[in-house]
Amino acid sequence: MALVAAQDPVAIIILAHFAVLMASARYAWWMKGWPERIVGTAVRTMESMPELMGWLDWPREHIQTAPNLHAEVMGGT
Repeated sequence: MALVAAQDPVAIIILAHFAVLMASARYAWWMKGWPERIVGTAVRTMESMPELMGWLDWPREHIQTAPNLHAEVMGGT
C-alpha cells in the first residue's frame, strides 16, 4: 500500500484492476461502493498522466457496467 500512497502509477493501475474482482463481491455489505471509489480515485490520480490512462479503460468499463447494488440498498437509483 506504500506504493499506492506514493501514487506509483503501476500500483494504482493494479489496484484499479483488482477493484473489478472486488465488484464481484457486492453482496457483502462492507464491500458496497468500494470498487467505484477505487476506480474513481485511480482516474483522478492518473489524470496528470494521460499516456497511462488507457490502462484504466478496462476497469472503468467493468465497474460502470456492473449492477449498482450500493444505490439500491441505500434507496437511490
